[in-house]
Amino acid sequence: MGDSCSFASGPLVRVGPNELMFSDAETFRKLSAVRSRYIKGPFYELARVVPGEDHLFSMRDEEKRRLLRTKMAPGVCVISNLPLSLGIK
Repeated sequence: MGDSCSFASGPLVRVGPNELMFSDAETFRKLSAVRSRYIKGPFYELARVVPGEDHLFSMRDEEKRRLLRTKMAPGVCVISNLPLSLGIK
């Protein structure tokens, strides 16, 4: 599908009424950004490890996802983990 579209008008192509296809990592980052207006499609449910149980990547409910990301933020924040990283040799 990507070759037939050839992305002549840019890295983002609408392939259906509610489906987009992209060709680069920067576009992926924009689509999945915190305040992006795009929502995840049913495809992401296939990433579940345990059927019926979501993790951050498979979660489609934006409010639940926002709450989980808020809880995880201190653990992935470079500034707050700087003392830990300086101690690793």
